[in-house]
Amino acid sequence: MQGRKPAGGLPGLHVLESGDDRNGLSARATYRYGLLLAALLGLVLVAILVVDRARRLAEAEREVSTLAVGARGQVYYALRDAERALLFAARTAVPQRAAGAAGSTPVPGPHWMADLLAEHPELSDLHVVAADESGITHWAYRGKPGESPMRLGAPRRDTDGAWILPLAVPLPGQPGWITANYRLGALQELVERMKGGGPALITLMDSRRYILARTMAPESTVGTQIHEASLARQIASGVESVIDQHMHPVDGVARIRAYQASMYYPLEVASGLPRRHVLMPWYVLATLGALGYALYWAGFLHQLRIVRRADARQTRLLERIGRSGELLSFALRAGKMGAWAMQADGELWWSDEVAPLHGVDPADTEVGEPDLIARLHPDDRERVLQRLESLRERGEALSLDYRVITADGRVRYLSTRGARFNTPSSDIVTSGVVLDVTDQVEAAQRLLDAERQFRLMFDRNPLPFWVFDIDTLRFLEVNQAAISNYGYSRDEFLAMTLNDIRPASESLQLLRDVAEGRAVDSPQVWTHRRKDGSELEARVHAADIEFSGQPARLVLAEDVSEQHRVQRELAYRANHDLLTALPNEMAFAHRLQELMSLPGQGVNVVRVTLQRHGLISDSLGTGVGDEVLVQAAARLIEQVPEPGVVARMQGAEFILATPATDADPRGERLLAALSEAMGAPVRAADASHYLDAAFGLAMYPGDGATADVLVRNAGLAARDATQQLATDTVRYSAGLAGTVSSRLEMLARVQQAIESGGFELHFQPIFDLATNQVCCYEALARWPQPGGGFIPPQDFIPLCEDSALIVPFGRWVLHEAAHAWLRFASAGQPACPIAVNVSVSQFTRSDLVAELRTLIEVHGLPPGAIELELTEGVVMGDPEQVIATLAELRAMGVLLAIDDFGTGYSNLSYLRRLPAHTLKIDRVFVHQIETDPQNAAICRSIMALATLFGMRVTAEGIETPAQLQWFRDNGGHMAQGFLLGRPVPQSALLASPARMLPREPLA
Repeated sequence: MQGRKPAGGLPGLHVLESGDDRNGLSARATYRYGLLLAALLGLVLVAILVVDRARRLAEAEREVSTLAVGARGQVYYALRDAERALLFAARTAVPQRAAGAAGSTPVPGPHWMADLLAEHPELSDLHVVAADESGITHWAYRGKPGESPMRLGAPRRDTDGAWILPLAVPLPGQPGWITANYRLGALQELVERMKGGGPALITLMDSRRYILARTMAPESTVGTQIHEASLARQIASGVESVIDQHMHPVDGVARIRAYQASMYYPLEVASGLPRRHVLMPWYVLATLGALGYALYWAGFLHQLRIVRRADARQTRLLERIGRSGELLSFALRAGKMGAWAMQADGELWWSDEVAPLHGVDPADTEVGEPDLIARLHPDDRERVLQRLESLRERGEALSLDYRVITADGRVRYLSTRGARFNTPSSDIVTSGVVLDVTDQVEAAQRLLDAERQFRLMFDRNPLPFWVFDIDTLRFLEVNQAAISNYGYSRDEFLAMTLNDIRPASESLQLLRDVAEGRAVDSPQVWTHRRKDGSELEARVHAADIEFSGQPARLVLAEDVSEQHRVQRELAYRANHDLLTALPNEMAFAHRLQELMSLPGQGVNVVRVTLQRHGLISDSLGTGVGDEVLVQAAARLIEQVPEPGVVARMQGAEFILATPATDADPRGERLLAALSEAMGAPVRAADASHYLDAAFGLAMYPGDGATADVLVRNAGLAARDATQQLATDTVRYSAGLAGTVSSRLEMLARVQQAIESGGFELHFQPIFDLATNQVCCYEALARWPQPGGGFIPPQDFIPLCEDSALIVPFGRWVLHEAAHAWLRFASAGQPACPIAVNVSVSQFTRSDLVAELRTLIEVHGLPPGAIELELTEGVVMGDPEQVIATLAELRAMGVLLAIDDFGTGYSNLSYLRRLPAHTLKIDRVFVHQIETDPQNAAICRSIMALATLFGMRVTAEGIETPAQLQWFRDNGGHMAQGFLLGRPVPQSALLASPARMLPREPLA
């Protein structure tokens, strides 16, 4: 039989359309006409309110303008009356003043004044004033032709506290003024009468904007000056009348104001009505209009709501009827289902959703049963056709799963279910649905794949995995890694609980951990036990799962025993010195802080420095030096009982802390015990070695409130102890910090002076005793100060040698010496070498050969221009290297001199190999050489050695003619000293070259 799909779909599934466009027409009409009427009412209401507001404001402006004009007129008449009285007084006072003695200013008689003041009670204190008194010429007045000559002063209070306004008119025909005080109370009464009983405000001001009268709060406002920039600009431009709206600067009330300036007097009148008072009726009208408009909108919206409800009920009824079939179609599509039916004659019907499920284009209206069969999977097609034929023949129930191939080649899984129906109104025999179950089939497949992957990951994971029952703690499953790592077989594991792999002492803790799920929230480290009894530390990761229908927990156990061992070792290394096994400085600070936190407990902190350790290590090797440190640490530990602590710091320094005791409150016994213990020699390399220990003590809380401060202060004390000769123990004091602070400050100043060129070179001549002429200049650094004078070289040179500053400082000296040689040459003076001192620190810390080579090339210096003076200590550091370096310098044309010879410990075997040109005898041997046989013998020996080694000799510190003559007589080559010339700036030498020495002895 041929199946088909009728145009109307399945019988009985007819889709009704919803209503036409006439539905909702009444609601839309009501809405449109209502909005139009609302707009018209709104426009009319706005127009009425705008016109009424403008009318009320215009009326208010006219009212305040009239009030200001009237008040200005009243004030004019009042002041005009006072002005006439003063002019009358002026005319009367002129004859009386002329009759008076010369230079006097008579006042009109009392009877005359009394009559005038009685007639004008607003006036008082009538006087005649000279032209140069009281500054009346600076009072305010109009000053224009035809205007009042009367001047107004600034308002003030009289002795009774009443406000008055000073007035003055000029005397006719002669200098001088008639002055009077005008009671401002009279003007106040005048403006009060003008105001009446309304809310108007009248303010009278002078040209400087001082309030003279005010109808509101006059007690607090009269005499106040008002600053109003906009109005001031209009007044300055000559405007005499202004109407505006403003916020009053005195009381902050918004008013409609009229301003009138007096044409005759320097006065201004302002009147105003509160804007709120003027617009109050308008506000009422606007409120009533808004309420009426709102009532209209409320009625309109209510009516619109009633109409819309009626339309909605009608629309819902039509939609409910029209969507009966549509809902079924939506349900089938949402569930990826289609409906089908087979009639008694074997004809197959189906809904619109069946074709898309079989991969057929739903837009094709000619789809038939062969088209659907063509989409069946080849492996399922025969089976489906057999069931379909059986359904036609017997009409039995149907349950069938099969596959189809869509147009794009994808496989889709379908499941169809059907049942037999016997209804007298229909010829349908069997009906059912076809369902797309592709997602379910693929999900089930993914679940199977995930289970296989999990099993694979679980079984073959290199880390131990197991699953246990949360309630009984019994193992439910284990992987091969767990069996290998713990030594139990799988059957043994499944017969055990977690307690069997945990130490017995942790049973209760295990129950708490499992109950609280600690490893679930974050990994935990537990101790586990293997079958052979050995223990391991395992980091446990856990997750709650369901296993065979019961709650269980999946556990991954990572062996971190080695990792934790390494971490413990690293933690030990971070807090201990590996050589002595003592705590290091960081751990010591923590232990010291614990001692300091003990209530009422003082603490002794001692810094120990082994001064000879460096010499032992350098001469016998670091192994011997390490052995000495270990023995020293053991001795210190013996002297510091618990809870004290001994720690090693860097190099050959130790530090210890111990609680203070009542028997030794100042730590003196402790220092004595330490000194005695460390004073005995230690045995190393088959020899005894003295440590030469120095001790610095700082006490808590007196010498510091924190661990860092105590350690630092103990170090300062130990450093001071290394510089003491009489004692090896020093207790910290505030002066030590000051000394170190001064050294640091001096170092900073030296560095700044080097960078800014704050040093200068002075030059001391060295004379050749054979020619009596200058043969060399020794360059000596000087540090001038802004206030005059110099800082002695012994105050800053040692600091430079102790720090790295000696390198840039020495480099600066060499460059300045090169510049000095060039200046001597330019001045036409004989080409004498410039001698520069080089310290041990500079020689060892810098590449002196490279620096001098660059210096000679840059400045173009000839051989013999620079001479280096080195001490014997330079040679003793590394003789072979020093000799090679000096030979290279000599090859470059640099002259070499051994300075301060005889004060060191020179090895003659090295001395004879030195490529030096000169030996300089130290001044200590030159002193009293003419009377001291020992010094004379030493100097003769040095000169003999120099002759033997082919060197010249320079005598330093020649201060007497006898010393100079001795060296002449005994074959000395060169000499320098204060007798021959003091160090001076080069400018002095260029201005006055050094003199020649006389051949005869100096007197």
